[in-house]
Amino acid sequence: MNANKLVRWVGSAFFSLGFLLLALPGILYAEQEIELDGRKFTLFGEGQIGVQLKEFSHGTRTSKFEEYREVHRGFNFDLFQFGLEGKDNPYYLRGSGTNIDRDDQSFDLTFGKYGELMVNFSWDEIPHFFSRGSKSLLTHTGGGNFVFANTTARQFFTDNDPNSPPAAPDTGDVATANLARALINDAPDLNLRLQRRRAKGDILYSLYPGSDLRWNFRFRIDNEDKEGNRALSTGTYERRLVPGLGDTFRVLGIELPEPLDHQTTQIGFATDLSGDGWIVNLGYDYMNFSNDTTRLHWQNPFNNTDELAPGAGAFNRGRFAEAQIQLFPDNHSHAVTGSGSVFLPFKTQFTGSLSHTWLFQDDRFLPFTLNSAILATNAPGSPQAATLPLPERSLDGEIRILTQSYALTNRAIKDTTLNLFYRYYDYDNQTARIVFPGYAANPDSFWTTEFDDGSPIANVPKSYTKQNAGMDISWHALRTLTLKTGYEYERWNRDNRETDVTDEHIAKAALDFKPFSWLSARASYRHGDRQFKGRYVSGLEFAGLRKFDQANRIRDLADVMVQVTPLDPLSLSGTFRYLNDEFNDSDFGVKRQHEYGFGFDANYTPLKWMTLYGFYANDFGKFKMSNISRTGSLDFNPANAWDSSVDDRTQSVGAGLNAALIPNRLTLNLGYHFTRSIGKILTTNPNPIEADFRSGAQAFPFPDTRSQLHNIMAMLTYKLNQYVTIGARYAFERYRLNDFAWDTLQPVLFPNTLDNAARFLLLDSRYSNYDVHVLGGFLRVQF
Repeated sequence: MNANKLVRWVGSAFFSLGFLLLALPGILYAEQEIELDGRKFTLFGEGQIGVQLKEFSHGTRTSKFEEYREVHRGFNFDLFQFGLEGKDNPYYLRGSGTNIDRDDQSFDLTFGKYGELMVNFSWDEIPHFFSRGSKSLLTHTGGGNFVFANTTARQFFTDNDPNSPPAAPDTGDVATANLARALINDAPDLNLRLQRRRAKGDILYSLYPGSDLRWNFRFRIDNEDKEGNRALSTGTYERRLVPGLGDTFRVLGIELPEPLDHQTTQIGFATDLSGDGWIVNLGYDYMNFSNDTTRLHWQNPFNNTDELAPGAGAFNRGRFAEAQIQLFPDNHSHAVTGSGSVFLPFKTQFTGSLSHTWLFQDDRFLPFTLNSAILATNAPGSPQAATLPLPERSLDGEIRILTQSYALTNRAIKDTTLNLFYRYYDYDNQTARIVFPGYAANPDSFWTTEFDDGSPIANVPKSYTKQNAGMDISWHALRTLTLKTGYEYERWNRDNRETDVTDEHIAKAALDFKPFSWLSARASYRHGDRQFKGRYVSGLEFAGLRKFDQANRIRDLADVMVQVTPLDPLSLSGTFRYLNDEFNDSDFGVKRQHEYGFGFDANYTPLKWMTLYGFYANDFGKFKMSNISRTGSLDFNPANAWDSSVDDRTQSVGAGLNAALIPNRLTLNLGYHFTRSIGKILTTNPNPIEADFRSGAQAFPFPDTRSQLHNIMAMLTYKLNQYVTIGARYAFERYRLNDFAWDTLQPVLFPNTLDNAARFLLLDSRYSNYDVHVLGGFLRVQF
């Protein structure tokens, strides 16, 4: 029995036994008080077990329904919680468990002594179901290794590989795709999913309880495991001009089920000492991330012999028999923190914090390539690149992060609060620059010794500092009105980026208004102007392109919230949010980002035994971009540009009722929720484009992407007595998705794409439409 199954078994047994030992006495005896070691305790708890049926009336690939949960058929241990509270003493004990023995189960146990000791242990599981029924030609042989065991088919694919750039798919492409599709259909189904398991422990101990001087010690440990697999794309794609033929060329892509076995462990210790008007905190945290699979190694189904491409052109790619890729490396960090606060004369308070973090990563580099045909032409003797010594064993990466935050708050002036603040964040990448003699490009097919601009193959450590300083003033102008205003300055200094410095000036205003006991409103507004200083160095990119995190930007952000209770049984609330980013100085890249959202909530209790509720939310987002296509060199023709406008709108509406049909006996809960999302991609060409760029720069009318989700929920409960409740529940969920990209997705794409994708193998990791009905009954015991 592995550790995870053991935890499930122990948890189920523990809470089942607790249910029997604690619930039954509470049912049999009205007195719910026990005595332990001469101390009296009040016993309380609740447990719920049930059974349910799940039936899909529509759909076959239904992983979306259980994306982050498990809803199974059969017996369910839904809930259990219990507790002991001291009647004549400060001791306590509380425990709970939900969805026991399921993939989304959780447990929690807390005990201690009020004011002196708290001990907490918890266990949580969350699944992430990506896809049911995926397919792969490759077989996972353990670790990160994948092989194509069908040597006959692999030889067939190799023999049908064209030796010249195809203007259109040839007979070899058709034969390759047909055989690949037949083999995929016979391959076993593959489920892509992750399981997250998190165990936490927390101990808090206080010295001098009840006195003015308090000294607290805290120890915590947090361990998270992620196991499973997910889709990982490998391959190459780059648009190149082929005169007379547009952008058609040979491409190769293999989607792999990446195995995951990640473990993240965090251990921390903190202490704080406080007295009358002051507090000091010190802490230390250690984090370790380990990945049991740090590389993927797979066989190329379409080529069983290593080859050296004759050049770096678009056709000469994917000529390897085996390939590899590095995954997330092991790493660890240390962090030391300190903070404090003290009250000063003239109604002034000073707070400050300082932390320093060190991050380290030294996983061993992989070889340059596994393709034995590639020669390192710039090394003495032109040896095989696969055996060429690396310039360093590992990255030996080190990053130092320094964070500071200080604030001074003053209330010396009546009805006025003045706040001054300063924040500093320094991301200092201490990793050394490593120059490599070259790399296997296109991929693993050709030895490249420099980038397109002639610069050497080397890593570029990036560092930056971010500083914020400002002032806020709050004025309680009237009994019903508070006004706020402020100014903030933000500065970024960057190393090895397109810009060295960006400055942003931010003006802020807000108000709180409560003219009546039944009405309150809050509004805020921010206006920011960000500009980069000096030159913008484009490097390999088009000189007119601006990256959105450094480009000149004007930002406006507004929030409004209103709450109204015109009548005792009726409460209403509404929210509105607006964000607009303008990048007017950017010729290419993001030009505008625009978002707004609003929503309403209502609760109405027309009768003592019935409550009605309803809500509506509307969220809209749009961003506009300008793009340009380039030739095989670094040349750009402004004629070959296109503009994109991406719109996303999500609307949600819901209503329901909670009714006590028989007071303290029979209860009915009904609810309906509906969510609709629409995505639009609009493209236009501002100029006539060149003929050879029609497949790369021509604007196309993309279809809209639409999704709908309906939820109907009903539950009827009947209370047999003060301890026992029985109930029945029903849920219906309908999901519909229309996505032009997913609708045509399949393991073998050929011939459904513009490019010659006969050598593309995808996992088909998607979900589809579904209708599902869930019907169940349950027994709940309270004591």
